[in-house]
Amino acid sequence: MSDTEDNKIIGGYGIYGFDATNPIPTMSIPESYGWLMNLTTENDEEITYQRIGQCEAPNIKNGIDKYILFANGKELATIYIYICVSI
Repeated sequence: MSDTEDNKIIGGYGIYGFDATNPIPTMSIPESYGWLMNLTTENDEEITYQRIGQCEAPNIKNGIDKYILFANGKELATIYIYICVSI
């Protein structure tokens, strides 16, 4: 059984990636970091990130990683990534 369908969390709600209840699904820690390292701004500026820990959501069965995104030293957003484990 999978936690995802069409790269989205089944039963996710809220703003995709910006709410813990609708995190960005990845299949592994390396995939999460690869995804983060490929982010850029609309002006093609490099985005850096800082993992600030894990959190929980009522509709997600495991912990969700929380990251702050930065560009040019300015905080842009907080995003949520969920490493899905299929059984």
